[in-house]
Parts: sequence; structure tokens; C-alpha cells
Amino acid sequence: TNALSLLFAFLSFGDTGRRMEHGLGSAAMGTLICTLSLLINASYVVLSLLAYAITRSSEAIDMPNNSGFWPVLLAIIAIECSTAPA
Repeated sequence: TNALSLLFAFLSFGDTGRRMEHGLGSAAMGTLICTLSLLINASYVVLSLLAYAITRSSEAIDMPNNSGFWPVLLAIIAIECSTAPA
């Protein structure tokens, strides 16, 4: 299912990604994707450790995983929507 999920993520990101890359430039777009990926994964780790520290239960650390391109895709769409005129 990971390959299928990745395929759907890239298909839904195609037009939006091309417009953003054209507006930002390739280096800035790559930097944006890497930065968002690092921030999202770091916040996931912090939230997992915080949940474990509060509950002291190993079940708290088994939160649904944050894998794939979907979190980054949703963050990029949110950034694009916030910069778009109303």
C-alpha cells in the first residue's frame, strides 16, 4: 500500500507542485520540502516522547505512524492556501 499511497500523493500534487516550483524555483522548493519534512518528523518524535513521558505506557508511543509524503503534501497545500489571495 505504500507504493499506491505514494502514487496517489504524487498524482494529486502534480499541478500544484509545478506551479509552486515555477514560482519559488527548484532550490527553494526543495528546501521547503526538506524543511517541512524535518519539522513534521521532529514534531512527531517529540509528541510521541511526550505521550510516553505523561503516561509511562509503551502503548502511548505506538501512535499511528507519520510515514509517507502525505504530511508534507498537506503542509505544502496549507502554505499555498495561506499565500493565495481570497
